[in-house]
Amino acid sequence: MMKQYFLVCIGLFSLVAMVAQTPWDAHVNESIPWDDASISYGAASVAIERGYINHRDTNATFTQDSTTSNRAFAGQPKNAVGLTQNVVSLGDFGQATLQFNPPIGNSTGSDFAVFENGFNAPGEGKYFLELAHVAVSSDGQRFVFFPANSYTQTTEQVASFEGIAPENLENLAGCFPHPYGTGFDLSLLQDCTAININRITHVRLVDVCGDINAPKNSDTRGTPINDPYPTAFHSGGFDLMAVGVIHASTQTVDNMARVAPNPVAPQQKVQLLWNEPLTHHQWVSASGKILSTGGSKVSAPQQSGSYFLKVQSATSVQWIKVQVE
Repeated sequence: MMKQYFLVCIGLFSLVAMVAQTPWDAHVNESIPWDDASISYGAASVAIERGYINHRDTNATFTQDSTTSNRAFAGQPKNAVGLTQNVVSLGDFGQATLQFNPPIGNSTGSDFAVFENGFNAPGEGKYFLELAHVAVSSDGQRFVFFPANSYTQTTEQVASFEGIAPENLENLAGCFPHPYGTGFDLSLLQDCTAININRITHVRLVDVCGDINAPKNSDTRGTPINDPYPTAFHSGGFDLMAVGVIHASTQTVDNMARVAPNPVAPQQKVQLLWNEPLTHHQWVSASGKILSTGGSKVSAPQQSGSYFLKVQSATSVQWIKVQVE
């Protein structure tokens, strides 16, 4: 697969406190209520890469009903498509990549909000919050991370169901409990040339596992991010509910991939309507499992159902939801 680029623009801007809604006034991120009228639509598709239930012991498993796995498995990826209050769990360092059509645009204040299912925890002003880094892309290849910081203490590990305080967190998804989402302002990334902040097609969320001794668990300053750990069960890690778009891009979607027909019959040849030459593709199930990989010729899967078709050119990756029936 083509190498994907992950960037963090630091030193190019300062964090400016925005007008926030109660109960977290003066927080650097706006707390956006789930039912806020400014939210207009959610993701068109999502791809999930589940993390382990415990990154320190990758052989550890959890059993729920008839399923046993060493990776998080609560919820279906489709739960993160559109605007639902169902969740999909990412596990330690798991990630979700969401595609938007129309893309997200930049305007005044928060441009999109990420929703998780945090809840009250013992201790005044403390909440059970599972966090994620947030990155955005204009082509599905080059992602730029928001500069995230955690000022939670790092001398003692936050235990599995202990709480942390939202006011100690900056630009981390999940820093407010449900029904509030975390708002992100694209203007913070205005000096980053790898993206077009007026046309964001993808948002990527990467779980913060919360282990203060994990080398790759750190914020922009290199400080460990302390959130509940371990969460060694099927719903461990960041529980993605939805990403709601507040400001849609005013730039036209002139290169959004589509397929015809859609719906399509099982095993029928699919015509890809795209302005870029296809190099290879993958069929992915609704649960996020890669079913097949191919080149420039595309045929539908054998079984009826909902699928995602991942198409890739030399410079771009897009996801298309396809119904086979």
